[in-house]
Amino acid sequence: MTSLEHLSKSDHDREGFDCGVEALNDYLKNSARQAQERGLSSTFVLTEEGASSPKAILAYYTLSLCEVDQSGIPASYRRKLPPRPCGAVRLARLGVDTRQQGKGYGKTLIAAALRKFLFIHEQAGAIGLFVDAKDQAAASFYSRFGFERLEEDGLTLFMPLKTIQGSSKE
Repeated sequence: MTSLEHLSKSDHDREGFDCGVEALNDYLKNSARQAQERGLSSTFVLTEEGASSPKAILAYYTLSLCEVDQSGIPASYRRKLPPRPCGAVRLARLGVDTRQQGKGYGKTLIAAALRKFLFIHEQAGAIGLFVDAKDQAAASFYSRFGFERLEEDGLTLFMPLKTIQGSSKE
């Protein structure tokens, strides 16, 4: 059984995590906790339930708030929005330890991020969830869950509120 928790300084083994992408590893090990303490983002880690501290991190994701202007929103959604920047949420990072890949933890984290998005939307409003994929393989991964590419071969993807609300009913 797994547990999803806020990243903490002493409860989680950040040094033992390796998802195979150095930028994602480095962020978790050197920046995630500090960004969280400064109120810039929140990082959530997936661990084995009941493991002793420091717990091995199986996977993690980070959310942050953002504002997007009309050019950052797909044309099909623009007509329903005011002509000013709109609040949104960014799935800033997502990584699964190489020893845990293929076990469905990426899907688990996407589902958790969508639930967190809905909570944020209820509290403050947000038009959708944005993600900046690290490469084309990551962009294809996000596309499988309903994220739409903002450009044909681009690495920025978007999932609108209505899609997220629909996925929460399934």
